[in-house]
Amino acid sequence: KYSELPFDEIEFSPKTLLETEFLKLPVDYVKEEVDAPEGEDEDEDEDDKYSTHPNLKKRRDDIKEKIETLTGDEKTKVRRLFVVSEDLFIYVRKLARFDLCHTNLIDRSYDKAFYEAYCLLQDDPQNIYLQKIVLKALYGLSKYKNAARFSEVALKSKKVEGESQRVNYMLEKLEKNELSVVALNYAWRLKKKLKSEDVEVNMITEDIFYEMVKKHYPNKSSFSTEPRLTPIDTVRVKTEDEVSTKKTKKKADDEESGDAPKSTKSKTKSKLESKTSKIKKKKKVDEKNYFVTYAFVDLLKDPDFVETYDRLAKQSKKDKSAEKKEDSRRKIYSTKKKKKNQETEEEEEEENQYIMDEKEVAEKYNYKADCYALGVDKVIFLNPFYLKIDERKKNPVLYAGSDEAQKKFNERILATAASFKLDIEFVDKKQFTTGSVDNYNEMCVLIDWLDERIEHKRLKMIPTDYLQIDAISKKYGTEYLGLIGTINYVEKKDWVSIYILMSVVLPVYSWFYTFPYLFTKKTETYVYTIIYNMKTGQPEMVNIGNASLSDKNDVVGSFLYDHLKQIKRKGENKNK
Repeated sequence: KYSELPFDEIEFSPKTLLETEFLKLPVDYVKEEVDAPEGEDEDEDEDDKYSTHPNLKKRRDDIKEKIETLTGDEKTKVRRLFVVSEDLFIYVRKLARFDLCHTNLIDRSYDKAFYEAYCLLQDDPQNIYLQKIVLKALYGLSKYKNAARFSEVALKSKKVEGESQRVNYMLEKLEKNELSVVALNYAWRLKKKLKSEDVEVNMITEDIFYEMVKKHYPNKSSFSTEPRLTPIDTVRVKTEDEVSTKKTKKKADDEESGDAPKSTKSKTKSKLESKTSKIKKKKKVDEKNYFVTYAFVDLLKDPDFVETYDRLAKQSKKDKSAEKKEDSRRKIYSTKKKKKNQETEEEEEEENQYIMDEKEVAEKYNYKADCYALGVDKVIFLNPFYLKIDERKKNPVLYAGSDEAQKKFNERILATAASFKLDIEFVDKKQFTTGSVDNYNEMCVLIDWLDERIEHKRLKMIPTDYLQIDAISKKYGTEYLGLIGTINYVEKKDWVSIYILMSVVLPVYSWFYTFPYLFTKKTETYVYTIIYNMKTGQPEMVNIGNASLSDKNDVVGSFLYDHLKQIKRKGENKNK
């Protein structure tokens, strides 16, 4: 019950976490009342006729009945609040809650990670790990909001119940530019608190800063160096009163002097509406930017902050110019391709997608030679994969055959790589032993990094586990992580009876059609190799080979030879 809710219910207030002396969020950005969690007791006795388990009420009643039958020491033992010691229970629960914050970051549930870290900070306000969770959550929320993909990482407040609804409501209210400012304000202060000694915090702060400058505020003159004189709410009320008073006074003066416009009622109404609309629009803009304007009053007196702002402003201007040229080049390239190949509308869209991927994947791909040349000396291969599927069988996935084939596949990878002097390291769950705790942890970190990277798609972000990934890279002496595998698929034949019937009717048919169809396997073999740069997070090689042949050694071996050779091959990219 209530398992979908966070592990605690604490009222959220941005004052202690996000606000400073100069950065104050508007009061209407914080929800006054939240929706109470549903799940009343009557729901526990729901109809379980078609359920795999009894409903919650029946299970609780059953447990109570069993407890009541106990007597003496047995009853005392069962009714203990803590099976282990209370201190141990609290410690393990705390570890689990800390890890849940990290899991939410990996899953891109940044709103949940933010709120749960906030709850834990109430008891441990100086905990750096939790403060970094908040930073990474704000970082992800800001990046995705700027990329117009916010719905992927935060639920709508209407779909959230309980105290955490305040967080989602605030995040909805914050505009792109505002969230960028709030994130940078928090990040910079954490960076200074840690004396710029945390590499991860420094990198995230730099990225938040750069994106805010590039997308929203290219000039630091957008921000005030002097504090506001009155609170934001006082100014908002005063502005409304002034507008209302001025409008009433002017109308009374015009009527008294007889200077009222001599026009039709509809025209007067139209003018008044236009005027009112303009006033409201101007007031709305002022209100929205008011608290942002004063966000960095104290930080703009920090020479390091000012120097970073000026440096990133120059860099963003330079990058915008380069991106503009790149966009023009892509448009020209796309136009040429369209004229040459006379593509359909769908094919054209695929071509444009390919062009967008070109810079990401193919910096080291030679289109003229139709091959990669990564020039890499060492690669980590994560969980090499071999799968045999035979649709003709009752159980189509052949696990035993796949395991045996994978052992040989791994051996072939090592043997083929050795011929090029390409060093291979396997992080493979099937090779772990009882004492392989460190290797298991490394595998989990790499899988999380890969999943996160794939979900980000084109969005370039510093990974949640950057420090762990960097440590693994240094340990193995390479920045390159690879996925490699083989899939062999045998298709089921659905027209066997038809072919046999045709052979009976037309015997000569069997020699040319029935026998070849019955005694020839329809099979496909795929071999794939994907190489990621763990430092940049970008894919540098995507190779997929397939043949309508069985997975014999020479078939798989030829693809392996080709793929691994392209990883080792050195050469300049001659595409330009």
